[in-house]
Amino acid sequence: MQLSQAVAAAAGTPEVSEFLTKRNLTGLQALIEDTGNRRVDLNGRSPFESWFVIDDLDGEIVARWPALAPETEGKDLRGRDYYKGAARGTGVYTSRVFKAFSDELYKFGIAAAVRDGEKIVGAVVASVTTSQQMGLPEIASGEFTTALLARKDPFLADGESARPHGASEFLVLLHPGYQRGTDPVWIPEDQAETIQGGVSDDYYDPVGLLNDPVAKNYGGRWIASFAPVEESEFIVVVQRRYSQAIPTELWLALALCVVGLFGVVAVRYLFTAYRNRKRTRQISSEKHRSARTTELG
Repeated sequence: MQLSQAVAAAAGTPEVSEFLTKRNLTGLQALIEDTGNRRVDLNGRSPFESWFVIDDLDGEIVARWPALAPETEGKDLRGRDYYKGAARGTGVYTSRVFKAFSDELYKFGIAAAVRDGEKIVGAVVASVTTSQQMGLPEIASGEFTTALLARKDPFLADGESARPHGASEFLVLLHPGYQRGTDPVWIPEDQAETIQGGVSDDYYDPVGLLNDPVAKNYGGRWIASFAPVEESEFIVVVQRRYSQAIPTELWLALALCVVGLFGVVAVRYLFTAYRNRKRTRQISSEKHRSARTTELG
């Protein structure tokens, strides 16, 4: 099941709305634990780092898988990008990167509103942390390296520092030089314009600066192509070592093909439910207009 579809299904469960509205936190905790435990593979791994439910009343996390973390107690999270996106009520929302209170890992959230009728009473959020592939299929290999960049949520956790001097608002979220939970590397401010859509023949992968033997393999100069992922805060980068340079025209054609393919995979994997819900609303609206026209006729 796609990540967004799993979150949409969890948020749409009638018991979630009932338990949240009636403040049945014991039932809600059991429900979210069952949800988290069912989204694992045969090795007990999950693409999600956590599942949690936020109450719109005070913005607190009232249920969580794994178990509730004391670090989140009393924290109003309605300012987080994932909650604001879910509260807009337009479907499943994939957020900017945030630093979690509970484990201090950098993650992005996939969130959907919980409703009592038309009223939004909270949100279900599933978080995904940094890794090599983050559960996405690997589609680039050989001479190409594929990474995923994302914007940082401006909401800061208690004690969290603002972005470093000279850093843009973008972080490297997925990279073959990472391990699961690696602190993401910031994209330098002087590359912010380039990474939002374009090609650079003078790109220095910031992951290569990490003090890690695998990450150090990505140091040096690269040719890179960047493309925003539709309906998200993500940017795909496909890079090739400058020392393996090929004619610009051929590089552009190859890079655009890989970027396009990865973008399609990411959209399908993360955002299918959002697109389907949007289409459902359009169809419902058209049916309503048609029925109204027939009635008036």
